[in-house]
Amino acid sequence: MWLLLSTDGRNSPAYRSFPEFKAYWKARLATWKAEARAQGVLNPLTVEVADFKSEKSAGQTEIDAEYTAHVVAPGRPEPVATYRVSLRLVRGDDKMWYLEKGTLD
Repeated sequence: MWLLLSTDGRNSPAYRSFPEFKAYWKARLATWKAEARAQGVLNPLTVEVADFKSEKSAGQTEIDAEYTAHVVAPGRPEPVATYRVSLRLVRGDDKMWYLEKGTLD
């Protein structure tokens, strides 16, 4: 996911470097696994994106987007966690879109 972040997206209160970014996500996964009681299960979690909305991107270099992220564990009827995310997407020099936010909170 680090490669999907814009330059600004790689600097946040939760991390300021790739090692800190990895530590942030390792802690998030540990929290969700504990809540799902999925310790020892290989890849027990899935993040599902729903209700994605953004402005039209034609000719834009930045757009605002929002979506709902559901953290889902197999065999559980309800998500382990749900987040409503609002963020800015930035078009890179390669014409691909990059996230200005790399956290779920």
